[in-house]
Amino acid sequence: MSKLTVKQAAYWISEAWGRPIGPGRCRLRGNWLFVKDPNENDIDCIHNPKGGDIWGEPWTNIPEKLSPFNPDWDKSILKTLDDEISEYLSRYESED
Repeated sequence: MSKLTVKQAAYWISEAWGRPIGPGRCRLRGNWLFVKDPNENDIDCIHNPKGGDIWGEPWTNIPEKLSPFNPDWDKSILKTLDDEISEYLSRYESED
C-alpha cells in the first residue's frame, strides 16, 4: 500500500467536506492529518491510521501554535493525540 500524499489528503478532505481545501492547508504528521480551514481559527486534527484511510470528521482541534503549521511546533502533540484516540478506541471496542 502506498503512503498517502498531502495532495491526495487535500483532495479527499475537499470531497468529504464539500468545499475546496488546497494541499497548502494540509499537513501529514504521524497518524494525523492537520487541516487549516480558512473558516476556522483552530487546526482540525483528523486521524490518519497507518492503513492510509482517513476519517471524514476531525477528532479534535488545536491552536495553530501547537500544529505543524507553526515552524516551532512541539511534536509531542502527536503522542497526546495518539494516546487520546487509543483510549477512545479501546473503550469503544470493549463495549462490543
